[in-house]
Amino acid sequence: MRNPGFFDDHRQEFKKVDDFNCFNGGKFGFSFAPLRNPEKSAVIHFNAAMDAATIPGGLKLDTGLDIKRHGEKQALSASLGNNWATTGKYVHKFDKRTTLKTNVVTMEKVSLELSRKEMAACYQAKLGASAAGSHVTLSHMRSITPLVSAGAEIQHVFDQTTTLNVAGKFKHMFKGPQGQKQYSGHAATVDLSSSGVCDATYTLQIDPNVSFASGLTYNAIKSTSTATAAVRYDYNSFMMQAKVNPMQGTLKAYLESRINPAVSTFFSGQMNHFTGTSQFGLGLQINL
Repeated sequence: MRNPGFFDDHRQEFKKVDDFNCFNGGKFGFSFAPLRNPEKSAVIHFNAAMDAATIPGGLKLDTGLDIKRHGEKQALSASLGNNWATTGKYVHKFDKRTTLKTNVVTMEKVSLELSRKEMAACYQAKLGASAAGSHVTLSHMRSITPLVSAGAEIQHVFDQTTTLNVAGKFKHMFKGPQGQKQYSGHAATVDLSSSGVCDATYTLQIDPNVSFASGLTYNAIKSTSTATAAVRYDYNSFMMQAKVNPMQGTLKAYLESRINPAVSTFFSGQMNHFTGTSQFGLGLQINL
């Protein structure tokens, strides 16, 4: 029996194809690894984004440090952004199955997560606090057969609401060429929420580099629905993604060109045929 993964990740095949950020304006990223070995690594990163339309002041800066110790057992990251906004993350793996994660954003948003992997099941417990309120979330995902898994998640926002989500997943792995690992073939999910929202997704990975995905969301309370279709091509020298939402009239595209292992360029574009608006962005990433 295979491990089903965590409830948060049961749609990861669909999200890998469907979720990507189209940006407007310019982006620049730089990272430098002064220390890199199997037991300890450190990476310093700097990011800048320019967009007068969506960023206050037109410029967003972010610099930070990522440290890993004892392989992947301990990880610490900290970053500093505009208006001295600080973010800190710490991950500690007690063993191969149990992990503790903490996340702090400018002391205004704090979260704590404990996760556990078993042979055919995964468990998660989360506790969070922010200006909007405090919440606790419990989730469980279990394999029923080698191809089918199911799970549930319950979230309670103190003094507000409690939401129950249930999910089912079918996944069939394709065997890669001789000597290569298996990769996702068919992956279909269905999600039902007590808030009245139903989601259904289907992802087809025809080979390790090419994937197609489609999704449908229906809100029974608002009597609204939306559908998307997306494609992803990921090869050694470039990665391309495109997504269409016919109900919103939007078309998005994202292209990453890997010039060499240290330098990558990005192009992003989005058009809305209903409003007649569009936005485009260019980016550069340097990793040393």
